[in-house]
Amino acid sequence: MDYLINFASSASPARVKEAVLAQWPLTPAAVFAGTISEFDEYEGPKLIVLIQSGLRPGSDFDTELDAGQVLADLLGGLSELHVTTLLCKAIGTRALIPDGGRSYLTWMLVTEDGWHGRVILRDDMEDDEMIIDYALQPVPCAPEIPVQAPAPWQRGWYDDGVIPTAGYLDID
Repeated sequence: MDYLINFASSASPARVKEAVLAQWPLTPAAVFAGTISEFDEYEGPKLIVLIQSGLRPGSDFDTELDAGQVLADLLGGLSELHVTTLLCKAIGTRALIPDGGRSYLTWMLVTEDGWHGRVILRDDMEDDEMIIDYALQPVPCAPEIPVQAPAPWQRGWYDDGVIPTAGYLDID
């Protein structure tokens, strides 16, 4: 299992690292937090979690957490959605995670209050910028995000032909 979590640009790598270390028993040396240029110079010990900013300048979601099977094993196989929900609530920020669809434009938004649902990114962005165009259902704590009903052809973006539903995880 891999974790790829794109936090709002306002969430600094240091703040994300702080939340990761507060949630799970990792050593600080196993978690890198910094800019992409700082990582280019990194010569420290082997990492379990990589948190970087500067990958998508101009993006609304430019702080990325990347981790793999080692972290999944340490977390007992917690899903990417579960991990993201815990961290978003702890930091008080939003994040985007892959939603399992076939389109590079569809992502799952996780909000600071733990809600999750599908959003569509703007397709006119350069350099892989992540800017939400609209949601497929109302976002309770973000009424400013426009909502559009999914077009029938968007059902083909998911293997089972059904656009996944939104809501809250029962994790508390």
